[in-house]
Amino acid sequence: MRTEYGGFSDDGREYHINTARTPRPWLNYIWNDSFLCTIAQNGRGIGLYQDADGFRTNLVAGRTAYLFDMESRQFWTANAEPVDDDSRDSYRCIHGLGYTIIEQTSRGIASTFRVFVPRSEPCELWSITVVNQSAARRTISLLPAFATAIEGSHEGTLPAAHAGYNEECKAVVGSNVARFGSWFSHETTGRTEDGFLTMDAPTTGYDSRKRGFCGVYGSMRSPDALTKGKGCTNSECEYEKILFVLQTTLELEPGGRATVHAIAGPYGEPRKITALRERFFSGNAIEDELEAVRRRNLQNIEGLTVHTPDPAFDKFFNNWLKHQLQFNSTWARVYFNGFRDLCQDTANLSIYAPTQALERFRGVLRRQYASGFAPRAWCQGELIDQDYSDSPVWITETVDSLVNEIGDLGFLDEQIPFHEGETATVYEHMRRSLEYLWHDRGRHGLSKMHSGDWNDVMNYVGAAGEGESVWLSMALYRALRTFERLSTQRGNTKEAEIAAERAEVLAEAVDKHGWDGAWYLRAYTDKGVPVGGKGCDEAQCFLNPQCWAVLSGAARGDKGEKAMTAVDTKLDIEIGVKTIDTPFTHFRQDIGFVSAIRPGENVNAGIYIHANMFKVAADCMQKRNETAWKAVEKLLPFGPARQTITGEPFVIPNAYFGPGADYRYGEAGSGWITGSAGWLATVVAEYILGLKPTLEGLRIDPCLPPHWKTCSIERSFRGASYSVSFEQPGDRPCNHIASITVNDEPFQGDTLPHEQGAAYKVRVVMTAG
Repeated sequence: MRTEYGGFSDDGREYHINTARTPRPWLNYIWNDSFLCTIAQNGRGIGLYQDADGFRTNLVAGRTAYLFDMESRQFWTANAEPVDDDSRDSYRCIHGLGYTIIEQTSRGIASTFRVFVPRSEPCELWSITVVNQSAARRTISLLPAFATAIEGSHEGTLPAAHAGYNEECKAVVGSNVARFGSWFSHETTGRTEDGFLTMDAPTTGYDSRKRGFCGVYGSMRSPDALTKGKGCTNSECEYEKILFVLQTTLELEPGGRATVHAIAGPYGEPRKITALRERFFSGNAIEDELEAVRRRNLQNIEGLTVHTPDPAFDKFFNNWLKHQLQFNSTWARVYFNGFRDLCQDTANLSIYAPTQALERFRGVLRRQYASGFAPRAWCQGELIDQDYSDSPVWITETVDSLVNEIGDLGFLDEQIPFHEGETATVYEHMRRSLEYLWHDRGRHGLSKMHSGDWNDVMNYVGAAGEGESVWLSMALYRALRTFERLSTQRGNTKEAEIAAERAEVLAEAVDKHGWDGAWYLRAYTDKGVPVGGKGCDEAQCFLNPQCWAVLSGAARGDKGEKAMTAVDTKLDIEIGVKTIDTPFTHFRQDIGFVSAIRPGENVNAGIYIHANMFKVAADCMQKRNETAWKAVEKLLPFGPARQTITGEPFVIPNAYFGPGADYRYGEAGSGWITGSAGWLATVVAEYILGLKPTLEGLRIDPCLPPHWKTCSIERSFRGASYSVSFEQPGDRPCNHIASITVNDEPFQGDTLPHEQGAAYKVRVVMTAG
């Protein structure tokens, strides 16, 4: 697990970075429900505020803490920026679950720069500690600062920007009127985007104007205020770029230390800023809050722990992967709240945090239209449809996961409003989503694709309303079968019969029009041209329909096995499974943006991990034990396939660059923001270790790698706790249960007992035949 850049702490809850020069900025994501802080090993990152309506303020656009020696006139930063500072004697960054600490020693001064987000307040809390390790008395000016984006991204937004120092709340406060629309638009509701920076030390200077601190030709790295002056210039800001800087002076005897706390937040009203000062600048409030944040974040990842022969994987899974899923189920994709994304993330979250998953899904379901259709996303107070077709299909998947986890069909009767205000049961939300999709089918009886399905960038395949998606047809088949079962369990026999009949019709259409002889097509264009077939010049085989033929159960006869064989022979390579066998190499008007993406990137024949997780689940359903685990190993950010580590080794990225990406081959895509985290957690817990929640209880059906002679999983379920250990002899895959004991007593069947408050110690012995 350790590399030249660092490694996990012993308990896996922290990642220690030993150099400021990582291959690229390695970000930690720190958040509560209304504020997100991203921070790299050198302090870079953003601070984003979101209100209850989804309006977002891009507050922080880079943070730093300058240290200025008043005698030598030298300055440096407590956050190791720039990364190549030759005067730095030591350095370490600690990324923890909910906090980041940057430690360094430079010019005889040791400093610690710590950042975290409190449990509920929308702000960042900074603590900067400075220690004089030299033999002489030192006078050090400390200048916490951050650049911002609230003044807008172009000059046309500056006439409404203003900032200055407010003595009442002892803060630099800035504001701008929020606008929307195209860059030249002047449309606004009058809502302002505000920000402030305050600290608990005496203010000896400030700046609120970027030009006042940096100068006309200076920069944040080399500001005129420090290179040519003695610190802040006390600049006010009107109609130009805002900057938040405060200055305080520290007199340090040899061995002396001082700590300054600062708050960066999205308020412009002095009373709100003062309230935060009173909340956090009293007694030990900040340290107490950090401890509370740590406890909460550990509680948020309780309920599921795995023990495999790979301790590195265990550290990753048991801490950071679940923490990453918590983030995605809260903040979706950061700059928008994706409907399909949050459906999947909350479904996956339910395996260890069902109460939180339920609450978050309720908020998602409120965005569905009364027609049954669901938007692609919502942001800035508005729903964003984008003519995508698949959002409704994920509703049933998520409801089923939640019902199976909590064991309560009563959830189906819970009343939740549609976007327009009409209220209906969760069951009715499901029924309408499937009704909508059933009547939205094309000439082959397959689901219409419109301007995209799961693949957003196949946006011209069905833009005229005639193109069809084979993948979405499979997903709808799965949803109909799930709705059939839930309706039967609920006693809605007639609805169950309708769903079963429709599923059969859809399966027949998939079999007749989706099968291409050795694998499944991906789609039909508006003009009826097949996509992803043997007759195509390029992009002949797509990953998703092969996997979903198995996942959905829509494959007839041996076609599921043949489809997965095509995956093995045409898509699987040493670093993962490609989304397409050969990439699009030129733009196609009937396909869309995916054909304009560079070969090997993301969904154009890159290694897109979300789709790879579907593949691993399908492997497990077909009991391809070794294949399934090898597929997981290839995707781990620290695994053997990572010949060069580029992205954060402690979170799963969204993709790896594939063949055709030239020097970027094998590099990680973006970290943190991906549905891959949730699907990886579910695939490991429910498909590989095989502890599957059903309405009747936890069912055991593992697909263990042959070299795992022993492994175990600890899980909370409906108020009971389970410790399930597996044993498998020999070197062959063992897919049959030889025996089960529960609390040292023989147990018959594969569905474990459950009683609230009970503790179950389960031993499962597997056999090859």
